[in-house]
Amino acid sequence: MVSRGPTRGGRLSVMLRTLIMRVSAGVVAMLCMCVVTGTAVAAALIGTPPVEKYSPNIDVDSQNFCITQDSRGIIFVCNASGVIEFDGERWKLHKLANRELVRSLAVDAQDNVYVGGYNLFGVLRRDAAGVATLEDLSAQFKLTLAGREFADIWEVELSPDGVYFRALNDVFFIDPKTKATAHWYSEGKFGLLRYHA
Repeated sequence: MVSRGPTRGGRLSVMLRTLIMRVSAGVVAMLCMCVVTGTAVAAALIGTPPVEKYSPNIDVDSQNFCITQDSRGIIFVCNASGVIEFDGERWKLHKLANRELVRSLAVDAQDNVYVGGYNLFGVLRRDAAGVATLEDLSAQFKLTLAGREFADIWEVELSPDGVYFRALNDVFFIDPKTKATAHWYSEGKFGLLRYHA
């Protein structure tokens, strides 16, 4: 018997095996490229995380304590020099009247920024022209404190009743609507403040 070569089914089988080998070789080559490229990208990121750095172009201390954002996207930073404001282009420093550091911030629904600093707390508000000014709210407690320092305001907590400012031994309360105030003092330390609905 004389063989005429592979049958039609045999040719199809040879073609299919050739195709599988070529595709497999292509997949292996692509995987190798991915591994090499991934390794190169990973090597390039060592020590350089994919983070964009924004450095203030104003003279401020390098020590920051907290950060928050209002509904317009403006960033506020607690800093040893005061409150730093960043609108995405410009930096601005709001110093406390006593020129001390700021430890805590909270933003209300009207974008008022409540500020807790060293022996001073207040609110940063904008007027109709958009100019922000810092109003000292701690002055309302001058008689209550009788010259005693309360030191750092570690936390500002907003609630439907008003705003709480917590120091280690003191908690101050102000209702922005009615201007009502309250003060609590403890020989021990106050813990965290949290409003629960």
